[in-house]
Amino acid sequence: MRSRLKIALRLLEECRRELVLLREIVTGPDPKLLARIEAFLRERPLSEDRLWAVDPGLAAAFRRVAGEFADSLPGSTLSVAQGFRTPAMQVSASTKGLSPFNSATSWSLHQSFPALALDFAVIGSGAYVSDGTDERYTWVGERFEALGFTWGGRFKHPRPDPDHVQVAGAHGPRSAQEAADALKAYQAALAARPVTA
Repeated sequence: MRSRLKIALRLLEECRRELVLLREIVTGPDPKLLARIEAFLRERPLSEDRLWAVDPGLAAAFRRVAGEFADSLPGSTLSVAQGFRTPAMQVSASTKGLSPFNSATSWSLHQSFPALALDFAVIGSGAYVSDGTDERYTWVGERFEALGFTWGGRFKHPRPDPDHVQVAGAHGPRSAQEAADALKAYQAALAARPVTA
């Protein structure tokens, strides 16, 4: 019972953070909410709390690109907006038109465990840059491509996804059972993680 409660509390905290970011994307800028998001992203510029559930090679590439980004573009940093997605998070993303995968008949690379995709945020001069056409998104995407990853900014269907990178040639779960198995593996790994303040 104690480990289930531990898992539930961690999932709730991750979902709370994701909901804040999704609300901003869907409803547009709310100055108070935007300030909270910016403060959160400044506190954790690499979002290590999200990278632990990402493919180790992709996580290492993110750390490398984030370091180069900060060195090359003073005043700008990168943050992981999302790595692993639970089914509920994926359904929410699909319902809001942010993902073509509905978690019922199709599954995202975010739903693999470890996640084979991540979404990133550009932070410029302490502010979240929500415009995916900003040249810094292209800068990041091209660096990931040079490392052998696929950048969502080149997607044609259903639309470009400039804040998305993924393991090239990878596929997400191909069935509800595979998605359920990935979620169980995620929950077990989450329960084994040390609790942080």
